[in-house]
Amino acid sequence: AEALIAAGVARVVAPFDDTDPRVSGQGFAALRAAGIEVETGVLAEEAARDHAGFLLRNAEGRPMVTLKLATSFDGRIATASGHSQWITGPQARRAVHAMRARHDA
Repeated sequence: AEALIAAGVARVVAPFDDTDPRVSGQGFAALRAAGIEVETGVLAEEAARDHAGFLLRNAEGRPMVTLKLATSFDGRIATASGHSQWITGPQARRAVHAMRARHDA
């Protein structure tokens, strides 16, 4: 908030209030006190999907965990000799790369 105030920003648009209990909306309050217009609720549904882990951690105190598992039809992850090979196809690998980009670990 301090940087936005110092920069002379006139308006801030956000999807939702900050749910982090460490700040409890203090940033938006400081912006409003400085005369900056603050609008919330813009694209909230889309933002909630993108920030699901953050929101869950703040609401329930637990992380969001995603399991990605690729196995062959017999439940294995390598050939009988122990050599690894691609189990999924290119489309699935692209989807997994996109999923990994949205996760912290």
